[in-house]
Amino acid sequence: MRIPLHPNEKKLRIRDLTGGVNLSVSPDELADDEISVGVNWEYDVLSTLPKVRPGLGATEWCDTGLDEVESLFYCPNRDFFLCSDGTTLKKAVDGSPGAVGTLAGSKIPVYHLWGETNDVLIASGGKLQHYDGTTLTKYDGTGELDTSPDCDIVYVQFGRVLLAKAGSDRIHYSGVGDCGNWTGGGDDDYQYQDVGYKDGRDIRAMVMLSNDLIVFKAIGGDNTQGIIYRILYGFPDWEQREISRDIHTFSQLTVLPLGDDVFYLDKRGLKNLSTVAEYGDVKTTDQGDKVVSEISDGNVSQARLWHIPQKGQVWVKPANGGPIWVYSYTHGAWTCFTFPSTVEPLSIATDGTYVYAGCNDGKIYKMDPDSSFDGGIAVTATLKYKRIASNTQLVITEFGMRYKGFTTGSGNLQIGNDAIALSFDPEGDVAYDDEDVAYDDADYPVAEVEGRRIKRTNLRGFEFTPELVVSEGKIELKELWIHYAEV
Repeated sequence: MRIPLHPNEKKLRIRDLTGGVNLSVSPDELADDEISVGVNWEYDVLSTLPKVRPGLGATEWCDTGLDEVESLFYCPNRDFFLCSDGTTLKKAVDGSPGAVGTLAGSKIPVYHLWGETNDVLIASGGKLQHYDGTTLTKYDGTGELDTSPDCDIVYVQFGRVLLAKAGSDRIHYSGVGDCGNWTGGGDDDYQYQDVGYKDGRDIRAMVMLSNDLIVFKAIGGDNTQGIIYRILYGFPDWEQREISRDIHTFSQLTVLPLGDDVFYLDKRGLKNLSTVAEYGDVKTTDQGDKVVSEISDGNVSQARLWHIPQKGQVWVKPANGGPIWVYSYTHGAWTCFTFPSTVEPLSIATDGTYVYAGCNDGKIYKMDPDSSFDGGIAVTATLKYKRIASNTQLVITEFGMRYKGFTTGSGNLQIGNDAIALSFDPEGDVAYDDEDVAYDDADYPVAEVEGRRIKRTNLRGFEFTPELVVSEGKIELKELWIHYAEV
């Protein structure tokens, strides 16, 4: 047993980092479970421990032949993806691309499942399109087809297809059970309603909250002075209620239904709407206050939200060319992902097991839990703990970590000018039960076993920030510890 060198020595042991990244306060004001930097780390629903994110893989899952993949959608049961560069629509099956057709409009398409066979409805700014897995149909009045309204928003409610176009007040409803019925007549045929008529704002997005339709409206291109409406019931019993003002979102691509909540992105960060069970009202709460400086000032046309249910995560992309911010709603924790500029994800989809990324090189990559590479470039993960500071001098006497290694790799844990070198070497000896000094140790942890590294030191200063950098490989961080004293 080691005898402390200083009688007032403190032992800081960190086993819980589920507070995630917090940029709203200075690093020395962070809570004990928070971090100041969490690049390429994530939390999932199965664990409270941060781990290095999966890589995109050394090579692509599918080369689509497109210039870039700016939209990606997974069709369950049929097990294929639809992807687009803004003009051409293709599908990917088992890693192989296939032709589908041309989009009816020029906007990034919005997709929605339709019918028992999981057909896909597509709204891209022109006429509604319908893909049944074989044929792409455009409702443009050709032959016996009805002519749908132009649309860049598509939704389904009570057996009807709902269409809207940003810049208008009107929601169009197809005939009941018929995505191609856009002709009026009877109660079960085409209908429409104007939402917030003459309120001076235009529709930006719509989404379901429980059984009701939530409609976001805003003024002009700057998406300000928004109003949210709640539409109760179906035709002919529609009832519109204004539920909030000064709330807005950018587009249909920045809203997400998630259980009994709706997540949305605006210029003030990530927020959510939820119902108040006792009264049936709707309340708004902030989810992104800790990282609002990074996610609130994005590019309106490039901002995206994606839901990764198997990980319990919402991914927020404020703009192209920057990080994807990852919110673990299970733990209420933020981290962020960065990617090489050569394989930047523009679109994300999941088949319920794996995450797929449509990238700026025209390829689709599968995020592989066994990979620590993005297109052949190693994923570098950085985690910085809170700053330990004092008005009197501090001395660090020992620091270390426990972790689980999954793949071959390397990294270091650094405090001040001292560091522990890490190597995940499957050819080495197991070091997880070592208690000796790390810099004299030739043992390294074997992949997929727990590792423990300790270093005794004599660092002096008024502030220290522990920093863990994994330059290659995948680990799960189990514990950090620091022994220090004021002198």
